Amino acid sequence: MARILILDPDTRHAGELVRVLTSRSYRTTTCASIDAALSIVGESETPFDVIIVVLPADGPDDWGAVASMVNVGTTGGLRSMGLCVSRVYRGPHTRLEAERRGLRLAYERPI
Repeated sequence: MARILILDPDTRHAGELVRVLTSRSYRTTTCASIDAALSIVGESETPFDVIIVVLPADGPDDWGAVASMVNVGTTGGLRSMGLCVSRVYRGPHTRLEAERRGLRLAYERPI
């Protein structure tokens, strides 16, 4: 069973992600800030399998903090997969920046 950390400041959206993922037997942990996520990752004895970061629609992207959060969980050669999710298309430069930092970027379709 995979462990997933969800960093999403929108608690309603995070709740929907948790509902869907737990229905598929994933263990989830949520937090609303990058500082809380760094603390959770740093205190975890084993790395999360996936760290999902929901990018805000406005404001600058802090790629360094997101990438460092994924790297903090690295133990014994195991590294968390970093997945950034955006509801807003940000152009090819954003995907390239994410990949340059070892992250993946996915766009969420509105329902």
